[in-house]
Amino acid sequence: YGQAKFENSGFTLRISLYFPAMYPHQATPNLDKMYSTFPFDPINQNKFRQQLRDVSSPLVSKSKPCLVPCLQRLASLFCEIVAQQLKNSEKQGNNTELHQLQLQHQQLQPQLHSHLQQQQQ
Repeated sequence: YGQAKFENSGFTLRISLYFPAMYPHQATPNLDKMYSTFPFDPINQNKFRQQLRDVSSPLVSKSKPCLVPCLQRLASLFCEIVAQQLKNSEKQGNNTELHQLQLQHQQLQPQLHSHLQQQQQ
């Protein structure tokens, strides 16, 4: 297993990846869990899974590791989704809900960080 954390515009995304025993020999990593302070719908969750497959499959087919390219692509996708949602909310005048989520996240960030550190020990 491996974990990664991405941050953008005050939002955090944590993912857990599962690496099969045969990785990187014809075995791609799988997105095991996603935790986000940003409201992800199932469509965007599926985009993450699809991007992970799209980046990892060609590399592991050649028995090459894919962790760094996958994390780069997933980080980029997270930024794209957050930016698009914020832009859409501003156009519709509905940025109050996202602004409230950002404030909640900023208030909970120290507690979340402390909790995650305790779990890793």
